[in-house]
Amino acid sequence: MRNSINRKGIEPYELYVELTDNFAIDPSTALLHYRVNDETSNSVLLTSLDEKLFSGTFSFNNKLNFGDKVSYCFSVRDLSSNSNLASSDTLNYLVDTVQVVDDFEFPYLDWEITGTWGLSTQKKNGLYSLSDSPDGQYANNTNSTATYKMPFDLSSYISGEISYYLRSNLEVGVDSLLFELSNDNGLTWKIIDAVSQNYIFFAKRTVNISAYTGIGFESVKFRFRFYSNGSNISDGVYIDDVVLRMIPDPAMSIEESEIIPRSYDLSQNYPNPFNPSTMIDFSVPVRSDVKITIYNILGESIEVLYNKNIEAGKYSISFNAANKLSSGIYFYQIIANGMDGKNFNQVKKMLLIK
Repeated sequence: MRNSINRKGIEPYELYVELTDNFAIDPSTALLHYRVNDETSNSVLLTSLDEKLFSGTFSFNNKLNFGDKVSYCFSVRDLSSNSNLASSDTLNYLVDTVQVVDDFEFPYLDWEITGTWGLSTQKKNGLYSLSDSPDGQYANNTNSTATYKMPFDLSSYISGEISYYLRSNLEVGVDSLLFELSNDNGLTWKIIDAVSQNYIFFAKRTVNISAYTGIGFESVKFRFRFYSNGSNISDGVYIDDVVLRMIPDPAMSIEESEIIPRSYDLSQNYPNPFNPSTMIDFSVPVRSDVKITIYNILGESIEVLYNKNIEAGKYSISFNAANKLSSGIYFYQIIANGMDGKNFNQVKKMLLIK
């Protein structure tokens, strides 16, 4: 998968995978596994589309940061008596400000098509482009669309543009290629760019979409629409290498990364060694029941330092060992139970020197 500008995952965009076996696979064990950076992996059950083709999707509770790496792979067991497990290679993508939406080198499952849109060997790069009429001339009174299925969350950006390479042969001034955006899941569309001229060779077109960035634009979709009147037909249009380039809102990025952590975390206490007090930092990504307990080297509970139901965020608490403990090694443990059903348990060591 290509790098993505979407910071909450790829939902509802689907990943597709073919799962086959020389015996037979068990569809109930077909899983998509994913994680962010080096965090704990999550798994979701794949949906069977036919005998071999499966699909899956994932999303995150909180927005990721630019540069975060999302890793994912697929696994399935067969129906043999040994229930053999097979796993795919691990694939990765980065959360970035630039996304190659499509270069049309693979089947166009990411597009919802009306009319005769399809792949053509008339291309700018690679092997294929997307054409309104790949098998010949377009028809009179055409009104066909190629809609990208995945919406884009543009709420974290202050400006942006989409570029693509275009080759066209049409009735100039009458027949047109339109680039349109929607912010209501395709109920209404606004024309952002219109082309009614001929390009003998592929030419790069860049469209400013800054009016569709910022708060309120969490689900923006785009499409190409080809329109022709009732006379004079021609070869049509060819589109290649569609790319999004976005400029993030610095204030929003800083605020989100500071307030809402992406995962559970228990930091090493500081100072360490300490006398008589030390600080313990921890983070929770969702509302959670959090309990922090101090133990001695024998594993005996010394003190329940913290026991609350708290909102997502970063927290610091103080532990004071004055008049309570002698010098030595101690441990502190966090147990967190999130409202999303996920749990976190971690233990760290600290040293008291008096």
